[in-house]
Amino acid sequence: MTRPRPGKTFTFSISVDAETRRILKAEARRTHAGNVSALIAALAKDAKRKAAFAKYLAGVPPMTNEERDEMVSEITGKPIVRRRRKRAA
Repeated sequence: MTRPRPGKTFTFSISVDAETRRILKAEARRTHAGNVSALIAALAKDAKRKAAFAKYLAGVPPMTNEERDEMVSEITGKPIVRRRRKRAA
C-alpha cells in the first residue's frame, strides 16, 4: 500500500520519446529512489531558481577583466599573475 504524498498534489500527463523516458527513470533511480515525480519536482525547483538568477543577472553590469580574474582566483585558490608592462623605448 502506498502512502499519500504530503501536501496537495496534482496528476497530469506528459509525452516523451523512449530515450527521454529511459533517462528520466535512470536519473530518478539514481537520485530519488526511483521516484520520477520527485525528480520532476526537483527539476521544476531548479528551473525556478535559474529563472530567478537570470532575472537578477539582467540588472547586474558585466564584470571587468580584473573582477573576473579575482573571482577565478578565489574559486581556484591560485593567485592572480599580473604581467608588468615594458617601458616604451
